[in-house]
Amino acid sequence: MLTPTLSLQIADAVYEHATRIRLRRGLLPIVDRLEALLPAGTQLDAALGDDVILALDGGEGSSTVFTGQLGAIQHGLRGLRICAHGFALTLARARPAGAFEQLSVQELFERLTEDSEIDLAIRSADMPTALFVCEGRASALESVVRLCAMAGLQAAFDGEGTLQIGPDGPGDALALRYGRELVDLDCGSWLADPNEFVVAGEGGGAPDSDQRLWVAKDFFAGSGTAAGTGVRWRSEALLRRVDDANAAAESWTAAQRRREAPIRMVTWLLPELAPGSTIEVED
Repeated sequence: MLTPTLSLQIADAVYEHATRIRLRRGLLPIVDRLEALLPAGTQLDAALGDDVILALDGGEGSSTVFTGQLGAIQHGLRGLRICAHGFALTLARARPAGAFEQLSVQELFERLTEDSEIDLAIRSADMPTALFVCEGRASALESVVRLCAMAGLQAAFDGEGTLQIGPDGPGDALALRYGRELVDLDCGSWLADPNEFVVAGEGGGAPDSDQRLWVAKDFFAGSGTAAGTGVRWRSEALLRRVDDANAAAESWTAAQRRREAPIRMVTWLLPELAPGSTIEVED
């Protein structure tokens, strides 16, 4: 029988006993959240904002699954409760302002997060843009999510607190089997949206052309899908090329199709399971 263990570091102290641990992780815009209940007599020498790191061992090796900041402390007769949030909360509280011309999506990610001092690891984000404006109302988190949706990317924080952005999230591919890792599984289906998904940009030319900031009368130059029943349109001014608009539409369609076939799984403790993991259910 594998014995799960944990190591919870709060500021400079490490705690290896907790009455309850609850960790929620997800792709952005979800903010990772850790809740822990420690014995009532626990001495806590930490202040709000201190680093919190959680490592879990399901019996086959320890993995760091959360890195964030202490957000709340609650003392009670039955225990000491702490709550910590991941660094997505830092992005949610930042309101960048500025205009960026002729930058790739990767460079925009770097500009949006540089003031928050967040570590980045970016893959396959070389799509060019003509002009991206932050007016100071949208948060850095909202802007990152918008760019990901447009470029067909996923973003999530890994266990070490690095923001991983790419076609897949930070989780590795896993093969799960009932009776080995899987305890329970159920899948369902929602009524599918029959509409065709179309994203239209506003560019009169490529991002590096003289007409990059012009608004085109017909973005698809006569090759687009006519608006009307059966078509869901979305305008994205950031897109300046038809190929990029088609890629954004494919990303939008794929996200919608995933929501129409939800699967819920219960497994043994698997520290390596992370947002964005590709999962194969064997047998």
